[in-house]
Amino acid sequence: MSQAPAAQPPPGVIPDFSNPSEGIHLWLKVTQFICIPLVTCFVIIRLYVKLLMRHVFYIEDWLCIISWILAMTWFSLQITAASNGGGYHQWDITEDGIVRFLKTTYIINVLYSPLIFTVKLSILFMLARFFALYRAWVIFIHIFIAVLAAYTVGATIVKINICKPIDAYWHGTDATNGTCLDILKVFLSDTVFSVITDLTLFALPMTLISVLHLPLIKKLKIIVVLAAGGLVCVVTILRLVWVILYRNSADETWTTERTDMITCAEIAVGIICACLPDINFLVTKSPFSHDQSDERNFRDRMWWSGGYAGQTSSSG
Repeated sequence: MSQAPAAQPPPGVIPDFSNPSEGIHLWLKVTQFICIPLVTCFVIIRLYVKLLMRHVFYIEDWLCIISWILAMTWFSLQITAASNGGGYHQWDITEDGIVRFLKTTYIINVLYSPLIFTVKLSILFMLARFFALYRAWVIFIHIFIAVLAAYTVGATIVKINICKPIDAYWHGTDATNGTCLDILKVFLSDTVFSVITDLTLFALPMTLISVLHLPLIKKLKIIVVLAAGGLVCVVTILRLVWVILYRNSADETWTTERTDMITCAEIAVGIICACLPDINFLVTKSPFSHDQSDERNFRDRMWWSGGYAGQTSSSG
């Protein structure tokens, strides 16, 4: 087994495999251990509301469960990556250690696109159902879904085959006599696409609010719920900036995992946002709510009643 450092340290720095400088190693693990229970709690509350309070279950709820399963897998792989040196500086990791790290990040990168796709799909199916009476918007949503699906399939295939043979990804092209695509360009394009689709997904419901026949105060409540989705846009933009700033860094175990910490926030916030309408329903239905005696208010509140937009105008 090779005990040589996985990268050349900066001048004056001595590699230390036994007691490596902490870097972001600890924060990488802490991030996962925060995201796992937090996301799980929101998904459980969503399922509680749908199954035990509203007695309905839609395709977006199934997609939310799939998103949760993929997210738990992704978070767990990040913990594995941290155990294999992720978050430490690369010169404090052996060549054998970097191989284990890269094997894990290969799976992480392949899993990312399907995971994010299911999160966005759950939100888009919810929007399509809510605005079913507005055909033009529903058509746009379906086109958006088709674009996301096509990109996800293409991006996943590219990431699976990013190196030939595949083990050239972790052993290197010299050792395997293999070839790899420009990995930076692949992940940069992935990040740019995420920013564009997140901004679209945030702007879409904000635009649709204008067609609702609701009092201003109710529209403002909906906007407050949707505004949380803006956090996803902020996170993906931060990730794009980080990828660009450190695109030439040779310290992969540090820069990659710092980017993945931001991605962790993107995944967590995305799933939480998909659960917010049901969380709001639970809060509104609570005996502590001033509106709990007015069942008509619930029917009027499109976002947390699960009804169709447009029905509110006929309810008076």
